[in-house]
Amino acid sequence: MNKSRKIYILELVIIFAVAPLFLALTKGWFRPPLLLALIAAALWALFRLLTDKKFDRGELWRFSIRDQENEFFRIILLVLIASPLFMLFAWLLVPDRLFGIVKHRPSLWIAILIAYPVISVYPQELLCRAFLFRRCKQLNFNMTETIVISTLAFSFMHIMFLNWVALALTLPGGLLFSLTYRRTRSLFWVTLEHSIYGYMIFTIGLGRFFYGGTASIGSIIPH
Repeated sequence: MNKSRKIYILELVIIFAVAPLFLALTKGWFRPPLLLALIAAALWALFRLLTDKKFDRGELWRFSIRDQENEFFRIILLVLIASPLFMLFAWLLVPDRLFGIVKHRPSLWIAILIAYPVISVYPQELLCRAFLFRRCKQLNFNMTETIVISTLAFSFMHIMFLNWVALALTLPGGLLFSLTYRRTRSLFWVTLEHSIYGYMIFTIGLGRFFYGGTASIGSIIPH
């Protein structure tokens, strides 16, 4: 194994395994803010991609794609199908919190709508799609293997929230976003799709499962 491959593997292990576990198992002053940890990792990934001469920088924010109109309608159609399922899930799981943030903390809800895509979604997609897809290609994984790795890595990163709901929802989400990235090769489209689902989660009342400090490690196991 050459030096470059060893470095690539080490990067992936640290970012997608060691760091999430560290954040999940630490607390108090010893645990860095989750958003800062995410942004720091994303900046490292961005630096590595920008210094990679063979990486297509257009993937970082390409808007124009061949099936642009079809892609937009596909995203909207899937969201319309998923919305009632998410609402039913929230009603069964946390009926007292259904649309709670909209009713009781509208200013926070608006702040999330504005900041969420920039400080959370794009860094996640930069890591789990652009960076991870590039590394998998350099490590000679085929596309099917890359999509599986990207899906599992995205879901496992959410172990830091210490609840089974975050892990369960991000698994199909990770697969959906990985397929979108494979098809579009654009962080714009996958960030748009991810953001819409995130808006849905926070709006209907499931946001508490995607915010640090909301649960204990025991709640990873469904009761």
